[in-house]
Amino acid sequence: MLTLFTIGYEGLTIDGFLSKIRSSEIELFVDVRNNPHSRKRGFSKKALQQAIENLGMSYAHIPELGIPSSVRKEFGDNIPQLLQHYATHIIPQQDEAVNQLKELFSTRSKVVFVCFEKDYRSCHRHKITDFLAKDTSIQFRVSHL
Repeated sequence: MLTLFTIGYEGLTIDGFLSKIRSSEIELFVDVRNNPHSRKRGFSKKALQQAIENLGMSYAHIPELGIPSSVRKEFGDNIPQLLQHYATHIIPQQDEAVNQLKELFSTRSKVVFVCFEKDYRSCHRHKITDFLAKDTSIQFRVSHL
């Protein structure tokens, strides 16, 4: 059965982050940040992709599953409203990105969604798993690292 992991790198060093990923035997790393740049060393797209691939995992960046900066600014610090907006207005419009995920799932059994926020309840990545759970064509379990 497919396992969808989620993880945020907030508060972690790149080495600590990679250790958590490696211990879960992840096969596919899906970066769900709209803008894959980070001020934290090792977490910008190019460096992170290289580190992930060096561990033998596949890397995919699907920016359409992220939250655009303009939307983040619109909601400011109101995370619950931001996540509700994402769940009702953004992800339902991303059929192509969701189909891309489903294709990737077909050949993997352990996939991780990655973003910044440590607590998955404060991040859109759990809204992605909630949205996918409504799709009866895929069966999976979720584990938040």
